[in-house]
Amino acid sequence: MLLPPDKMAPLPPLLGPPPQYGRSVASFRDRQMIGKGTYGEVSRAVDKETGETVALKKMSLTLPGEANQKEGLAITALRELKVLQKLRHKNVVALKEVVTEEGRHRIPREIYLVLEYCESDLSGVVRTCSLLGLHIRSYMYQILAGLAYIQRHGLLHRDLKTANVLVTKDHVVKIADWGLCRWEPERERARLTNPVVTLWYRAPELLLGTARYGKAIDMWSTGAIFVELLTGKPFVEGRDELDQLAKVFDICGTPHYDGQYSGPRFVKRTPRLAEELRRRGVRDEKAIALAEQLLDVDPKKRPSADAAADDDYFWSPDEAGNFHAPNEDPASLPRLVSFRAGVDMSDLHEWNVKRR
Repeated sequence: MLLPPDKMAPLPPLLGPPPQYGRSVASFRDRQMIGKGTYGEVSRAVDKETGETVALKKMSLTLPGEANQKEGLAITALRELKVLQKLRHKNVVALKEVVTEEGRHRIPREIYLVLEYCESDLSGVVRTCSLLGLHIRSYMYQILAGLAYIQRHGLLHRDLKTANVLVTKDHVVKIADWGLCRWEPERERARLTNPVVTLWYRAPELLLGTARYGKAIDMWSTGAIFVELLTGKPFVEGRDELDQLAKVFDICGTPHYDGQYSGPRFVKRTPRLAEELRRRGVRDEKAIALAEQLLDVDPKKRPSADAAADDDYFWSPDEAGNFHAPNEDPASLPRLVSFRAGVDMSDLHEWNVKRR
């Protein structure tokens, strides 16, 4: 296991210098957008002083007096900044610096997080590349290593999906986009925000409307990512919450109604995930067994990230008989090969791949 279950890891020493503050975004050149979403824009840029390629994540400031707007940074931006200042792990994207862009009267109008740059995200990789079993094992193990780190410190990511898992050219995985994260509540029955997590990666208990949840929601999202890596397609593609829930129950079975649940009733279904994965072309029985654990409709039965990383799947040869210990240097993995013509392998971010 990554850590004995009865131990709590101390916060590790910083892997590099702490984030710097005070410079302007004008210190960077050759800015090119690589992502855009609800919570900000991300660009690739080059530091004029060092020549290092970085990612700039723009977060707009709302100034006093602007109509229909609350002053300051959005709560998601503040959350991401606060969390990234604390987290230091090789499988979590690193915050290097915070810079600003001045508006009128030299008042900062935009704030940028300067993050380490990764050439791809898993969404772009799945859409364009043929993944070997070796790649999938390594990527999944690294996701679980990053999750185990945050789970030991009581943190929920709450928006895990392939687009939020970055990959470097040396196959190092980095969990990114921390705007929806929060610390797990100390009180067992504390209520949290719902909805969270992008629909296709959302755990069934969230779809059923619960506001009391924990790390199991991130394990479900990890299971959905796992199926996407294995099959090249999203696990379940619901049109809305009800359709998503019906499709999940059709494959994973319905939960047991124990008298505490008062939501809508569904026709009882038995789990057929293994059958579905085989139908989609998955031949690795150990991979199927791990997916069944991660995608259990009962959150109490899903393993922790530590336990999942110790699964037999990671320590056995793939279906072709090849073996690469998942804790070995990912740089030794075979290079990715695209099944699409004309793909720029130096930039496999979802946003750019969709535009091509």
